[in-house]
Amino acid sequence: MKIRVEIDNEVKETEVVIRAAEQTNDIKKLYEEILRKIINKKIKLFQGATEFYISSASILFLKMMTELLMHTQRTIYLRRI
Repeated sequence: MKIRVEIDNEVKETEVVIRAAEQTNDIKKLYEEILRKIINKKIKLFQGATEFYISSASILFLKMMTELLMHTQRTIYLRRI
């Protein structure tokens, strides 16, 4: 596994990208750990065309298929990647 950090003054929002040949349990765990590290941040999620900013602390679990679904206690949101 390689880790690379690129510094770019033009970037307006920090982005973390996980690039892998396949989705494994290790990749899922890595993604969940990164998400926990930003626990006090709001994440932009969607339901249809409506945009929501949800605290990452309210996310119960993630489901990665062709899209990333984030489940809270009350509803399911789509994270566009």
